[in-house]
Amino acid sequence: MRFERLSNVYTADTARRYEAERLARPEWALEQIIVQRWLSALPAGTTLMDIPVGTGRFFEFHKRFGLIPTGIDISLDMLAQARERSAALGLDAALSCGDIRHIAAADKSFDGTVCVRFLNWIDFMAAQEVLTELGRITRSMLIVSVLVWSQPTSPWQWFSQRFMSLRLRRGGVHVHQEQAVTELFGRIGFKALASEPVRSAQPGGAKYLFYLLQRTS
Repeated sequence: MRFERLSNVYTADTARRYEAERLARPEWALEQIIVQRWLSALPAGTTLMDIPVGTGRFFEFHKRFGLIPTGIDISLDMLAQARERSAALGLDAALSCGDIRHIAAADKSFDGTVCVRFLNWIDFMAAQEVLTELGRITRSMLIVSVLVWSQPTSPWQWFSQRFMSLRLRRGGVHVHQEQAVTELFGRIGFKALASEPVRSAQPGGAKYLFYLLQRTS
C-alpha cells in the first residue's frame, strides 16, 4: 500500500471503530501482552516515540510504568482518538500529525520507539526508509512488528512464497523476508534481543513477529 493511501485510510468512522473492531481478536490481546512486558522493564522517565500512535492503545502502559510518550500519526482522526484516551488517563502525551519517514526530531531524541502494525503495509524499500528514520531518532531500544516469510527449505516453498506475496500485495499487505529484515536491523545499528511470535507459521510460511531491538552503534 502506498503512503498516500495510508494517510487516508483511518479517518472518520474507521478511526472511531478501529480498536473496538479488534479488541476481541487473539492477536490484539497477545500484542498487548508482549508490549506491556517489554515496556515494564524500562525505568520510569524513559522517553518513548509511539508511531503511528493510532488510538493510543499503549497509553495505559506508558502511564502505569511512568514513561514519557510522544505520539505521531498521519491521521488527524486517529490522533483525536489518542487525545481522548490520553486525557482520560491523565497522561501528558505530546501528540502531533506527521510523516513516519520524516520525523521532526533530532538524532537520538528518544530513549525508545514503538512501531506496531505498520511495516506490513509497505514494501521492503519503504520499510528500509522507515526503519532508518526510526533508528535515527532512537537512542537505545526499538519495538517493531513485522510480517515475515520463514526461510524456504525447498524450491516449492520458494515458489509458494512468491505466489502468495503477489496475492497479498493486491490487498496491500507486504510480507518481508526474515533474513533481509534481520540484516536491515544490523544496517541501522540495532540487534534483536528478543522476538515473539504473534502468529506462527508452518515451515516456509508467513509469521507475524514482534522484535525487541537494542542499539549496537
